[in-house]
Amino acid sequence: MDQCLQQFVNQSPWRWDGVRNALAARASAIRPRAWIIDEAVFPKNGRSSVGVARQYATSAGRILNCQLGLAVIMANGADRCVVNWRLALPRSWDDDPERRARARVPGPERHRPLWRHVFDAVNEMTDEWSLRPAPVVWDSVGHEVRPLLRGLAGRGLPYLVRVSEHLPVLQTR
Repeated sequence: MDQCLQQFVNQSPWRWDGVRNALAARASAIRPRAWIIDEAVFPKNGRSSVGVARQYATSAGRILNCQLGLAVIMANGADRCVVNWRLALPRSWDDDPERRARARVPGPERHRPLWRHVFDAVNEMTDEWSLRPAPVVWDSVGHEVRPLLRGLAGRGLPYLVRVSEHLPVLQTR
């Protein structure tokens, strides 16, 4: 039964956009005070699943053979619900056409930095799903973050992002 469900989820042509949108609309009832960005790590034994590679998982603090992604969690105190997610395709998958074909990775799908996935998920939630934005909260240590901060600020979206202690900060007037 587990394998049947996994094949359905992995190989079905069903559209998941409406499911995530409906989930987010229902979760809005908790009146989220934050959209928390969290790393999603799926350790794997093989290398056939989409996006599997030996890569550094910040939350684990080490290199793992895994899939990496992110989850957007609507939160209000103890009430939390994952409503949006992205799977990050490692750069090593960009130039491996055989592996991509076996895993059925769409042609245009390529590696993108994690900040880009965060920004795309937030844009989807505000623009396409018409959700009222809450402050975006992310522990971005170990990731490039400047383009995300510029993008969120440019859209007037509130955020609280933990950055590396080595990230230069400029004072503006």
